[in-house]
Amino acid sequence: MNTEQTPERRPLEPGSSDERRLLTRQDVDRLTAYKWRYSLESHGFSASQATRLLFIKWLYARGTVGG
Repeated sequence: MNTEQTPERRPLEPGSSDERRLLTRQDVDRLTAYKWRYSLESHGFSASQATRLLFIKWLYARGTVGG
């Protein structure tokens, strides 16, 4: 393996121009739920219907509702 072609990975210095904030798992979950809710509502579901569907999806993901 040629190590000259592999970029060196080093920790980012605080305040550097390459500093990026990573999303936490909670951030990803919130954004996903927002995206699903927006998609449901934009396809004609009411806010309460979207809430119920997201709740059922959450139950299914937990394994509470069998499929």
